Amino acid sequence: MKAEIFSIGTELLMGELTDTNSAWLAARLPALGVELQGVSIIGDSLAMLTAGFTRALQRAALVLTTGGLGPTQDDLTREAIAAALQETPTVQEEALKELERYFQQRGRSMPAPNIKQAHLIPSAQFLPNPLGTAPGWWVERHGKIVVAMPGPPAEMHPMWDEQVEPRLRQLVTGDVTITRNIKTMGLSEAAVDESIAEFFGHENPYYLVDALYRKPYAMALRLKRVWCVLAMPGCPSSSRRHCLSHPLPEVSVSSSSLLAARAQTYRCRTSLATAANTCPARTRSGTDAGTMIS
Repeated sequence: MKAEIFSIGTELLMGELTDTNSAWLAARLPALGVELQGVSIIGDSLAMLTAGFTRALQRAALVLTTGGLGPTQDDLTREAIAAALQETPTVQEEALKELERYFQQRGRSMPAPNIKQAHLIPSAQFLPNPLGTAPGWWVERHGKIVVAMPGPPAEMHPMWDEQVEPRLRQLVTGDVTITRNIKTMGLSEAAVDESIAEFFGHENPYYLVDALYRKPYAMALRLKRVWCVLAMPGCPSSSRRHCLSHPLPEVSVSSSSLLAARAQTYRCRTSLATAANTCPARTRSGTDAGTMIS
């Protein structure tokens, strides 16, 4: 499943706030089988947001957004989704009562602008937000999904963990990418690149080396393994969850052993095959995880 992320808010474009939500979400997508195609920061403009949703839904099956769900005039995520899908939002009485209770419990009356947070379009469902007044939206239409979540991380993180991620686990099928980073010292970026040239960008039987980048105190080498899971009728959900969440073991490699990488092979030390074999859907790949040995 291909996806795009929108971080919404003019304050992000002006540098008044830093977008940490996109990186947080992006780190959680590969293990779900979601391939992130791009990240965009869009200001509080109805025209720009509507155009962004329209284009993204032509390219991707999943659009994740954070921000723009507040009660003020510049919170336009709901309106933009409705415009892009050509649907009309209406006030949901139960959601409105829930908002009123939220304020009553705090000894305050609800300001009129908060009513917009009780709006919903026909193809959407609310994602409850017990930590704030902004419920999320889960929208499904014509095989496309839009998930709108609040901007504050303290509200967005629990909504993702408790509501969005579990739903996506049940829906997404296909390749699940599991990665492991190896840190090296004492070698330049070019030297590391030269020593692993034959593995970089080419799938060998066990690993694909898909990134090499510099960090402040070390070089980082990212190994990627694509684990193919076929969701078929009768596949026990427990087995699939194990396949998707099983961690790679710790991998450590010295500079000297990395220099000898051309003379080494990647051989699997642990396998997901045991868990996969309990699933009638099986897999197209027989092993995963591992370490680099001579």
